[in-house]
Amino acid sequence: MKDSTSRSNGAQHLTHIRTVIVGASWAARSSAGNIILGEEVFEVDDSRTTVSCAVGHAKVHGRQLTVVDTPGWYYNSPLENTSEMDKLEIRRSVYLCPSGPHAILLTVPVATAFNKSYQTAVEEHMSLLGENVWNHTIVLFTRGDWLGDTTIEERIDIEEGCLEWLMEKCGYRYHVLNCKQHNYNTQVVELLEKIEKMVTENNGCYYVPEIKSDPVTELEKKMKTASTNKMNMSKQRHILKELLKERKYNLKDVRIVLLGAEGVGKSTSGNVILQGYFFEPTLGEGHEIHTRQCVTKQRKVEGRHVSVVDTPGWSTSTLENAKEMLCSLEVCSPGPHAFLLVFPVCKPFTKKCQQTVKELMSLFRENVWRHTIILFTEAHWLKNKPVEEYIACEGEALQELISKCGNRYHVIENDWNNRSQVKDLLKMIEQMVARNRGEYFTLEKKASKPAVLRWLSGSKTLTEEEWMKREDELIDRVLKTLVVDPDENPKQSSHQLKGSFDGSIPNSMFLFIYKYIMSGDSGFSDGNSVFGVDVLNSTVKVSNWLGRPGNDATSSGYDTMSTASSTQYQKMEDVKVDIPVSRHPVGTLKPTVKKLMSIFGLHGRWQKLYSNVRTPTHCVET
Repeated sequence: MKDSTSRSNGAQHLTHIRTVIVGASWAARSSAGNIILGEEVFEVDDSRTTVSCAVGHAKVHGRQLTVVDTPGWYYNSPLENTSEMDKLEIRRSVYLCPSGPHAILLTVPVATAFNKSYQTAVEEHMSLLGENVWNHTIVLFTRGDWLGDTTIEERIDIEEGCLEWLMEKCGYRYHVLNCKQHNYNTQVVELLEKIEKMVTENNGCYYVPEIKSDPVTELEKKMKTASTNKMNMSKQRHILKELLKERKYNLKDVRIVLLGAEGVGKSTSGNVILQGYFFEPTLGEGHEIHTRQCVTKQRKVEGRHVSVVDTPGWSTSTLENAKEMLCSLEVCSPGPHAFLLVFPVCKPFTKKCQQTVKELMSLFRENVWRHTIILFTEAHWLKNKPVEEYIACEGEALQELISKCGNRYHVIENDWNNRSQVKDLLKMIEQMVARNRGEYFTLEKKASKPAVLRWLSGSKTLTEEEWMKREDELIDRVLKTLVVDPDENPKQSSHQLKGSFDGSIPNSMFLFIYKYIMSGDSGFSDGNSVFGVDVLNSTVKVSNWLGRPGNDATSSGYDTMSTASSTQYQKMEDVKVDIPVSRHPVGTLKPTVKKLMSIFGLHGRWQKLYSNVRTPTHCVET
């Protein structure tokens, strides 16, 4: 594609130059953009400042300039270690300067050795834009002041062929930029002239991306999903908080075990939680930082005595440290209240990672998920973005893992002075312990408690353990229903959820709770019965839900993130029962169900809508 241009003295002159700046993190992309535009358009500091593409405009030396800044990648890290969110942003960059950029400026700092790993990272990340991108690429050597008396040509010869490879890929187009000399206009003029020369060599064509998929639309969809999920999780957590108010477990002693792969920040997270330098990982043979053995440290934090166990990391290909990780249970006897599964938000979460995590966690048996929280580290990589955007971009593998952990996740940054992040984490652990009825994790199988409810019409009894499982199952289904309920107002903010739900809860939620209690079916397995056809008959069906075994309340870790219908639950044979009108169904409900009715303001509606339903007289508590 060609732009309209004017010619002067045989040289092609562009009135509008569009450029995209790409490169590794801390390669001075944003600084270079500011120098080119002659203004402080892009944010620059010591941290990662660009997490989303940013566009700047200015008129410079008679030309209108458009510059797009992009997120960077780790300079020596392959593409497979870059998060999906960053990949999408890099692909999106070339769509932000219609009709397309004249030049892709690939920043390479002269202060960093351009070795084989750096070469691989550049080649793989540039492939996101297609092979044709090299015809429109100029290498922009930043931090040119580091060269001293050495010329850039001499530096290219020093790098053992890797920089020579880069020169060949982009047709020996390069420019040196001194980021400390912002007022040095000559270097900008020379760069613009080199861009114009490249456009002339390309017959006046600008870069047009190879269309495989539209990253702009794709990213918009994921951001919308992230916003919806963030709102839904806020609603679920508020309901859960209200539901667990009466289960007061103010832990004075908190025992935590850190789990995760090598180099994900377990030791650093332990130091942040304890607000001091307690864990000192050792260097591996390749100078990688590793924890070799389980180490436990204690400190009083936020009024609690907190014990943290750091464990050896695992590789995505082996689980050689598995036995040592099991020792974590011994060093925090009688057992941990919480496992923190650590993942950095700067890296992707693949299907391979998911399989490795499942294999590792299976060592602790299925019940471990009820005691697990996902801990996201490297929060600076997100800047001001909510972690839900990272989760949405990473896709099903990470979302399934979060669902398995009961939608419990927390973000932490490496800042000992940020006490609020630790305080919030401890509150989340306390709520999880409350939902687990104060139980800590143990591999020992607990004995069932005596029966608490007996069906006098038969021999079936319900143990305390079975009843608690039914309560957990009911909570799960109500939380799922709240998320997917078509009558729920999607624009309702989290602060509007506080207080009474009376008058705002949709009929389908009320009928869902009623039907689940009285028939044992999922609220979505039968559309007619959910939305008020057969459940409103004067004679209703009462199943033996209280006595039937559940399927996944324990093994799923509560599974509150899933929004799928619960048709997998087996239906038991329904029993028709005549019930005296004088008895009220709510009177026979256990405290958890009563609390649900209270939260949603349903007591009055239950009495009014089901005044003709008669209470079963054949079940009593013992």
